[in-house]
Amino acid sequence: SGFTEAEQRSASIFTGSYGEAGAIDLFGPASGLPSASSGHNAYWTWGPPDDGSVPVIVVGYGESWMTRECTDWEPAGTIINRAGIANEEMGLPLSVCREMRRPWSEVWPDTRHYN
Repeated sequence: SGFTEAEQRSASIFTGSYGEAGAIDLFGPASGLPSASSGHNAYWTWGPPDDGSVPVIVVGYGESWMTRECTDWEPAGTIINRAGIANEEMGLPLSVCREMRRPWSEVWPDTRHYN
């Protein structure tokens, strides 16, 4: 996974879409993934990751969000699917944020969106 055991225990996942968050919450536990958070639609009401939850696996946010919200981050890949099905997630960036500029409790109000 590339993360230490301590990082695995404190990691969180933040997605740009409720669909991505829902898929992670449905299929992720079998792979040991933490639950996902998203500012999209009703997922926003379930709240942010705990303050200090790092690293953050970020799904669907590009360089501008990453540099605004993270002091230490790196690209980690791009979403693909083996079936080659074109969907809204295909080609979205994956990144790892190792240090947030602000705690999630401050970031969270800015993440709400309904697009």
